[in-house]
Amino acid sequence: MSTPRIFESKNDGYSFFFRLDEIQESPEGRVYVGVTRSGGITKGTDTPVRITEEHWHREGWRPLREGKQVPGWH
Repeated sequence: MSTPRIFESKNDGYSFFFRLDEIQESPEGRVYVGVTRSGGITKGTDTPVRITEEHWHREGWRPLREGKQVPGWH
């Protein structure tokens, strides 16, 4: 996959991180499968998730900024 595998999103001033493991095609369209980290970049909680393409765009996921790392994912 040529696209970045780690993404970030902000909601109400909080940062969330998503590690993309795979993209699946389903009846509802494209689904992004991976792990989110919330509650802090270093001590946050990792949760397996499936995000539909609609929610992907609504939540504003974008490639992780250059030079930034998510501990345990790099």
